[in-house]
Amino acid sequence: MKKYLMIIALLLIITLLCSCSKEDEIKQLEKITKKNEEIKGLKIKILEKDHDITQLQSDLKYQKKQNEKLKELTATETPTPTPTPTPTPIITVAPETPEKKPKIVTLISALIIENNSVGNDWSYTVKINGKILNIGDSLKITDKVITANITVIEADSRPDEEFKNENLKIGLNEFDILVTENMGRYSGNTAKWHFKIEVK
Repeated sequence: MKKYLMIIALLLIITLLCSCSKEDEIKQLEKITKKNEEIKGLKIKILEKDHDITQLQSDLKYQKKQNEKLKELTATETPTPTPTPTPTPIITVAPETPEKKPKIVTLISALIIENNSVGNDWSYTVKINGKILNIGDSLKITDKVITANITVIEADSRPDEEFKNENLKIGLNEFDILVTENMGRYSGNTAKWHFKIEVK
């Protein structure tokens, strides 16, 4: 019996649905769409209100903490009577100073680019803030000023030496060092070394 009642009910619903014109269906769909849009709008407004309430609660908590800090500070001092009440000052906490980020110093290259019979027994030393740096190696430096001390030597019976001290900047630093022959028939001839040091 229940099955028959269900079938009859379904037939009645189908008949009613079929009897509706397409225009009615379109109108119904338009109404549903409009309602859905209104609901979406209301949801957005509710979310905005929730955000405003959360922000207000956060501001109130911050103000409460500031007032508690002020009470702690004023509790240690001996109170002095004042004839008129003074407004409560807001304490601003200074931001923490960030740690110094180290700079990376790398010796990119050290090449002899000219040699006018000065010699062939060469050596050089590159020091960054007192620490020796070899080609391809890097140093972490936290000092504000970064200084390169470069020495170039041609080791004959009377060594030919030249020194250079330079403050380095961020980026690629390039230096030429000119070494002069100091004895023999080639005295006065020069050799040029080129150094590249990168600071990041």
